[in-house]
Amino acid sequence: MIREILESMEKDTTYFQLDTGLPFSTMYSDEPLEVCHKVTKREYARFEKGKEGTIEYISPDDYIDKCAEGFNKSRKEILLQRDEKVVDRLVKLLKKGTKLYMPFLDYVGGFDQEGLHRAMASKQLGIESIPVLVIKKADYTSDELADYRKKRGF
Repeated sequence: MIREILESMEKDTTYFQLDTGLPFSTMYSDEPLEVCHKVTKREYARFEKGKEGTIEYISPDDYIDKCAEGFNKSRKEILLQRDEKVVDRLVKLLKKGTKLYMPFLDYVGGFDQEGLHRAMASKQLGIESIPVLVIKKADYTSDELADYRKKRGF
């Protein structure tokens, strides 16, 4: 349901690519799986890896807050641990029109993220919303799993 809502929204991709730049991010696409064209990469990630990924558009402040919460630190601690020179370099790239890789938040097996510097640069430039790949533990019914296995030929 969330995916349908997001797909119907107008997406501003002025500043970010809808890719994290990391190999796993393609696991959440609707492209066919190379080894079994009967299923998508998204289905494979969901049923074989137990992960679901959706692209959500959130404010840079929300991204920073989610990172602070995920690492059980204050917002101030999170921001002070970042390199301001990296933020400045990203601001310059964004002003030149360079599209950056989108950040991600991974809630499976603990918490991980990539993109705090990008969120900080976006905030400095007044960008209101950034695309973020949010990865969570997959949730599915036994019927859905049976349908997937049938599709794969098991």
